[in-house]
Amino acid sequence: MFDRVATLLIAVIYPVAVFVTLKFFSITELGYVTLSIGVIRFLFTLALSKEPRALNKQPQVFDKLRHMRFDKLGGLLIAIGAIILWSESASTARLYPVMVNLGMLAYFGSSLLHPPSAIERIARISEPDLPPHAIIYTARVTMVWCCFFVINGAIALYTAIWSSLEIWTLYNGLIAYLAMGLLFSVEYLIRRHVREATDG
Repeated sequence: MFDRVATLLIAVIYPVAVFVTLKFFSITELGYVTLSIGVIRFLFTLALSKEPRALNKQPQVFDKLRHMRFDKLGGLLIAIGAIILWSESASTARLYPVMVNLGMLAYFGSSLLHPPSAIERIARISEPDLPPHAIIYTARVTMVWCCFFVINGAIALYTAIWSSLEIWTLYNGLIAYLAMGLLFSVEYLIRRHVREATDG
């Protein structure tokens, strides 16, 4: 739960942090801010990793490493921060939302090729025994989210390359999340209608 909240906070705050840092500070400080957020996120994930517990003995070092979760978001931010410091260019930071959308597209898309789909996995958390028609529905919703990530990623790329910093921050820090919320809401209403029609 805390892991998901931290991920959401980073995703929402990062565009604003980039805007403020570039407006009032320097590219170098942006690199350090990005690097610091990545390291904090990475260490936070390692702290939540479960270690194997054996009776009357401490787990071995290799066992600890094997059970640690590699935090992709933290690793991505660390890489972006390092590239910013090395290249002294802010364009890398503005590509972060594009990379996130590509990552989500890869995850959702691969789940369609190797079922269960991403939405089906989420649905089974609260409803383990999904009927066949629900599995088909969740696959279609997963396809819709894939389309969303393609469109959202394309717009994020446009704002990163051809738009001002203000437009980039407005879209990636606000409009993209409003669009995501709208899609969630529409899907919820459709799901209720489909469930009522099926039950009826």
